[in-house]
Order: sequence, then structure tokens, then C-alpha cells
Amino acid sequence: MEIYEHNAVHGQSAPPQKNKPSVYAIIAIVLAAVACALSAAALAVAVVLGGGESEKALGFEEIFGSVRPSSVEVWGGQEGSGVVYKVSGGKTYVITNNHVIAGVETALVRFTENGKKYEGAVLGYDSYHDIAVIELSGEYGAKPVTAGSKPNIGASVLAVGNNLGNGIAAFNGIVSRTSCLLKVTTESKTVPVYAVTCAVNGGMSGGGLFNDKGEIVGINTYRAATTNGGEEQLYDMNYSVPFDIADKLARAIIADRPAGQVNKMEIRADAVTADEIEFIGLYFDAKFGEDGLEISYVYGAAADAFELTGGKPQIGDRVVKIGSLEVRPDTCVADIYSECLDYAHNPSLGSESLKAVLEREGETVTLTYNTKRFRF
Repeated sequence: MEIYEHNAVHGQSAPPQKNKPSVYAIIAIVLAAVACALSAAALAVAVVLGGGESEKALGFEEIFGSVRPSSVEVWGGQEGSGVVYKVSGGKTYVITNNHVIAGVETALVRFTENGKKYEGAVLGYDSYHDIAVIELSGEYGAKPVTAGSKPNIGASVLAVGNNLGNGIAAFNGIVSRTSCLLKVTTESKTVPVYAVTCAVNGGMSGGGLFNDKGEIVGINTYRAATTNGGEEQLYDMNYSVPFDIADKLARAIIADRPAGQVNKMEIRADAVTADEIEFIGLYFDAKFGEDGLEISYVYGAAADAFELTGGKPQIGDRVVKIGSLEVRPDTCVADIYSECLDYAHNPSLGSESLKAVLEREGETVTLTYNTKRFRF
């Protein structure tokens, strides 16, 4: 809760003399008028800069009420959750987790508790980021989610989903990390996620993570239950795929309708060290250090095969820009993944080629790749 100090400005005039206002009284009146005018101007500026009352946070009851029409139950290879991503042309598109629909071509979706289940086609998926899209014929009165900006550490969030298969429920918490690489031992992969303290129980996979304005910021996907070989119980360690990543993948899936794996520029973190990013589409690996993102390995043969122009990456180069993203020591890992997902090795896409800017011994080297931006 924000508390503002209320300041009042008081003018004081001199007593009258012979029924005529003295010079001092006139000066005091003028000063008081100026002070009031300045106070009113300051208040107007504060209102403009503050954005008005429309930007205030909602209560949990309001948030859950506003996002419930966007939250669905999903039955695929297993029971899970989803969010209404888009309603267009008599079609409804639902985002869920790949592991919810893995191994099936169709899935069932329920929009209202105890309502009818509707069958939809699995349009495509991304197994690494664990995102999939289901297409249904019809609109069902569904409400698409509204995307929010990347949350700050400590931001209040609400995880919504089909809790334990008993229907849509919500759990509140905060964002504890925004630049986090999570090692998923069951699949031998390391993925970019937001770490959150709200519960993500069985059945909630694929549901939405919402901010205090009811905007979606993530897709709830992982939870850590035990450590030390299952001996030690863990609590409030849950993880969401950033919605910026899910959004890019959903757009590519809907555009390409691949039925299987979506076409994208692939990058992934090293599953062993969990701190080295393998930029498969950029032909180098890199690690974050005190000076930023430094190249640690280069794929020479691959770079030659894809006609990389403007020079080649070298070990020790510092990556200062990828596409339109400025890369600094504190850059969020998920932002790098999201930027790369704007591109693919497909010349028939957009006209803009992907470029990476490197710093090498005080000089700038720009690499231009045979990689094009998606048409979004």
C-alpha cells in the first residue's frame, strides 16, 4: 500500500491599515495565489506521471474473476490446464504444455467447470520449452488472455489451473527469480524460467501465471518436490515458462501448423553445467561473466555451411547485441531465448536477417546470418 503525505500551503496577510490593503498585504496575497497555483500544477503533474487510478493493482478476488474465463481444463496424454490464447475466424486457440498433450493428435478442452468437453486438434508443439497449441472449431464465449510485461522480482502473481484434476483453482505468491536456468533432470535439459512461490500442483501444468492486473506473464510448467535423491522435501519451488517465449512459439505454430515440432532457431543451455548457453542457430556457445556474455566455443564448420558474413565468432568475444536485444551482464536469460525465437533458418520468411554484434579487443564485429525473422 502506498502512503502519500498531504501538504497544505497557507498564505498569511498583514492586518489592514486605514481600510486600505498595505503593500505587505498585497505581496502576501500574490504569494499565496502563486503558491496555490504551483500546488495545483504539481498535483496535475503527479496525476499525469502516476498514470491515474487505472493502473492500480487488483485484489486476488478481482484477478481470479477476470482470468477465470481465460483458463481451461485440458485432457491430452494426461490431465492438465491451458489458457485461451486467441479467438479468431470461428476458431479458438489454447496454449498448454507439450507434456500434457504428448503422444496424441487431439485433446479435450473444457471452458467452464462441469461443462461440456470439446475436442480440438494439436496444431504443433515445442518439446524443449514444453509449449503446445490446440485448435478448436468454435468460439465458446472464451476470453483470450492479455499479455503483461516481464514481472519484477518480488512481484505478486497468481497461478491458475486444474488443481489435482478437481477444477480450476488459484494460488498466490511472488516472483523470486526472473533470470533462471532450471535443470530438468527427467529430460536432461536446462530451460529458462521464472521461479515463483505460488503452488503448481499436479493438473496445473499449462495454466497461466497472472500479475496483479490480471495479465498473463507465464505458463506454469515445473515444480521441484524433493532433493538429495528424494530424501529432502522442498516447498514453494515452482517454475513458469515466460509468456514472451510461449507467445513466440504459439505464433509460429499457428502460422506453420506443423502438427509436430515447430520450426524455430534452436538454442539451449548445457544440461551439465547449467550456465553455458548453446546457440545452435548462431554456431557458438557462451557464458555469462562479470563483463557480460562471452563466447566459450565456436562451431566453425556450421558457420561456413550457412554463409556467415561479416566475420566469424571467436572464443573470448563479448556478445553485446543479438537481433534487437542489447546484451548486458544483467540481461535476463529468457529475453535472449525470446529474441532468438523471432528468427528461423528459412529464407522465405521476412526480409530482415539476424545480426549479432560482438566486441573483440576494443573493436566491434557484426555477424550477419542466413536467418530470417518470422512474419508476425
